[in-house]
Amino acid sequence: MQPGHFCKLPLNKGGGSVNQLVISLIVLLIPGLIAALVYDSITQHEKWNNFTFSVAAILFGWFSYLPLYLINWLFSVFSCLHINFRFNILITLLKLLNNEAIDNSIYMDIIFASVFAIGFAFLTSRCVNRKYLNHLAQKMHISSKYGDENLFSYYLNSDEIDWVYVRWPERNLIYRGLISKHSETLDIQEIVLLDVDIYNYRDSAFLYHVKTIYLCGKAGDFTIELAKEKKKEDDNP
Repeated sequence: MQPGHFCKLPLNKGGGSVNQLVISLIVLLIPGLIAALVYDSITQHEKWNNFTFSVAAILFGWFSYLPLYLINWLFSVFSCLHINFRFNILITLLKLLNNEAIDNSIYMDIIFASVFAIGFAFLTSRCVNRKYLNHLAQKMHISSKYGDENLFSYYLNSDEIDWVYVRWPERNLIYRGLISKHSETLDIQEIVLLDVDIYNYRDSAFLYHVKTIYLCGKAGDFTIELAKEKKKEDDNP
């Protein structure tokens, strides 16, 4: 089918027509699905259920199409450019619901919106990870909430946290190292340290050094303290 022609979706009464409508709506929401997947993979938040993910995909999808609407408005203002660029998503949705033919140019809109979706997901992820909204609310004395993640992740994500002491009384050990990675679930807390010095917990006597170490324990098994940047000659913790 050549660009500019129209395609007719079989949306007559019956199970198949309903399935076709659902498939068409999913295709239109591809930008939102892409943005939701990107956002979900690079931000720290509670695990989404199917409903939450669907709502996020729909919202991301609409915001991904918004730049196309703005471009269309600019082209309509500067009509002397003679560029035929339309915002088709709303028109297409109405045509789908009314069982009317749709313009194949909508697929170009989907492609452009998918590109915008990735950028929009990065932008919103940065805002969430940097807690811009929470910082603004705190400065305005609206809320003292620091974010959606737990304090364990919030503390280790702080800019000033790099070198730390991990004190583990039950193991009678102290670990001093540079934070590399960390995570937490309902059951365990995990942390990876680099350039690690290990000391005795009771008398802080130096034991040995390792390049990297992985620590895993239940919540409360160990405590984390900020340490000074490591130098060639350091005192015991």
